[in-house]
Order: sequence, then structure tokens, then C-alpha cells
Amino acid sequence: MSAKTSRADRPSSVCPPASGQPPWSQLKPEDLAASAEELLSFHDVFHDCFSRREQRRWSLFYLCGQLSNTERKTIEPMVLTLQGADPNAGRAAHQLLEAINTLLAYDAQLRIAVEPKPNEPMDLAYIPTMGHALALGFQSSDPKRVGVLMETAHSLLAGLDPADEIDFAMAFGKLWSVHLNDQNGLKFDQDRSFGAVNLRGAFNQVRVLDENRFWEVGVVGLDVKALRTQPAELATKHLRNSLHMFLRLVELSRSLDRRAVEQLIANRDYEELDWLILDHLMGK
Repeated sequence: MSAKTSRADRPSSVCPPASGQPPWSQLKPEDLAASAEELLSFHDVFHDCFSRREQRRWSLFYLCGQLSNTERKTIEPMVLTLQGADPNAGRAAHQLLEAINTLLAYDAQLRIAVEPKPNEPMDLAYIPTMGHALALGFQSSDPKRVGVLMETAHSLLAGLDPADEIDFAMAFGKLWSVHLNDQNGLKFDQDRSFGAVNLRGAFNQVRVLDENRFWEVGVVGLDVKALRTQPAELATKHLRNSLHMFLRLVELSRSLDRRAVEQLIANRDYEELDWLILDHLMGK
């Protein structure tokens, strides 16, 4: 019977360094200084790669490819969702502006609608609200071709009133599309069926769109998804519910007693105004 070998006598399973030389840790101060100089030289050569500038360039190249042969496509206006999180947000905003200007120069017929979003996939975003998107568009090389798109859930996640966001963008003639849905609290972007969470809020959005004749200038979209996994034959009911809700709220907006509303506002009787609208929504 052979004797057992000690742990020290066993062959090492650790691979040698890539150089093939044994590790050497007896560094002198001058060795550290020389290594630092080498790292600085390496950084001078490759620092552009570290800032991921090539990703921005390739992204623009990709978008320009998507915009080729636009006469055969029906994606006008083009929608951009601008997201990210970086302590250097000032430089990031200028990079976004540079990207928008590049796309505007690439196709003279293109219009861009910026869709703000305050979170996902990051916890922060460069363009979280209508105000940010409008400011970006006004600084572009051709502000007439840059507008905004309001999504209900995104405005709610930013802690804002979607109807106010709609009003604000329409005041500048910049609201080109809306994505109507709903949101239950400050969670992930839920895309709930329109009106499923806040019926009064949904009514306010429809009312401001209808009273400002939005159908003449923009497109209403329903950005909704199924609440949970469902059988295939049931998986589109969220679309049906959202469309029916929108059309029903249009009817309610147009049948609201506007003279009564104006009189209650003149009398500063806001509690009665609240009840007038809630009673109108609930029906008899």
C-alpha cells in the first residue's frame, strides 16, 4: 500500500499567468510608477472605447438604415424613447440632441416625437417629462419637426397629471401622439387597460384631447398589455376594453353640461363641480 501524499506534495491546480511566468509580487516603488505610466498610456489610446462613443455612432448608423426608403414605410412620425442614468446628465443631453439633429439631417421629411419616461430600464432618465422633451426639441436644428408623445403611465410614474401634460404640450402645438393606458402606483411600467385604475383621470385625458380637437393634429394609441398570462382566445380583451373605454369617455365628454361647469367655476363651488363630473361618470 502506498503512503498518502500530503497536500503540499500534490500538484497545484492553479493555472500559471498568461505570460507563462510564475507570479511575482515583490514590486518596488519604481515598478509601481512604471506600471502607472503604462496604464495612463493605455488609457490615452483606448479612452474613447471606455466612454462607449462607438455605441452611439453605431446606433445612429442603425437608425439611419431604418430610415432608408421612407417612402415605402408608414412610421411617421418616428418615436424616440430616451432613457438612461448618468451623473453627467448635461453631456448626455447634448449627446441626445446631437443624435436628433443627425436624424433630422438624414431625412428632410422625418418628424420625431420624443416619448418621455422617468424610469426603466434605469431608475432615472434624461428625458422624464413633457417639459424636458419640449426643451430638447426647441434646441434642435429644426424645432418644427420635433414634437412629443405623452404616455399615461409614464406621466403617472413621474408624479404628474397626464391631462396636465397633454394640455402643456398642446399649448405649444407639439403633442403629436398619445399612448393611453393606466398605472397602479409607483411600480414598474404596468400598461394597464385605459381607465382600469383611475376612471376620473382617464376622463380628464379624453376631455382635454376632445375639447382641443386633437384628432385634427395627432394620433391616439392604446399602449396596453394583458394583466396576466391568459388563454390565447382571451389575450386581446385588454385592447377591446381600452378602446370601448376611450369611445365611451368621448361620449361622456361631449355630453357633459358645460354651462353648469362654467357656472360652478364662476361660483367657485368646486365640491359641487366634483360631484357633477362624478355623477356624470357613474350615470343614473
